[in-house]
Amino acid sequence: MDVVSGFVSYFNRQMTDAPAPDPAAITDELFHVHLGATLYRRTVFDRVGMFDENFLYSEDVDLMLRIREAEIPMTILNAVTLCYRRHAESMTSTYTAEEKRDFNRALMQSLMRRRKSGNARPLPPFKHLMEE
Repeated sequence: MDVVSGFVSYFNRQMTDAPAPDPAAITDELFHVHLGATLYRRTVFDRVGMFDENFLYSEDVDLMLRIREAEIPMTILNAVTLCYRRHAESMTSTYTAEEKRDFNRALMQSLMRRRKSGNARPLPPFKHLMEE
């Protein structure tokens, strides 16, 4: 397996003596493209390239789309692999027009690459990569 990812546990309040959710914190566990929840072999970057520095947002989405397009072996563990504290000052606390633009650009570039290669079919859903 060249890429292994898992679920992200988002929480709103951290314990004062440990980098973990406070027992009274509101939490939400889900899978989505998140760099901190994923491990990549070096060969993945050799094959699909590094992060596109033209993205301020969605550079992780762009990378994951290139990985999926290249059909690199990947699995999604049925486990939390990242705990992420949300707070008002975090880069992802709001959804700005610039974030939407970069996300849409990542999707459009993926579609353009697939059309250029003659394979514009939709990428398979992440669900088929998840462990049972």
